[in-house]
Amino acid sequence: MTEKTLITNEIREQLRKPFPDEAISQHPTKAFLSTIKAIYIVERLNDVFGIGGWTMLHSIVQDTDDYV
Repeated sequence: MTEKTLITNEIREQLRKPFPDEAISQHPTKAFLSTIKAIYIVERLNDVFGIGGWTMLHSIVQDTDDYV
């Protein structure tokens, strides 16, 4: 089991820093959505929590024509 980190105000501030313009782009087929390059997320989490200091959990959701 991994150790949990208390999310302090300092950590929140670091996580809330804006990403550079090149990190975010308009979705190629859905003009109302933006996408972010995953490497920028990974780098931010590594900077804030340290390499190996965070984990990612995922689950599969049903994909429909109306929403994901």
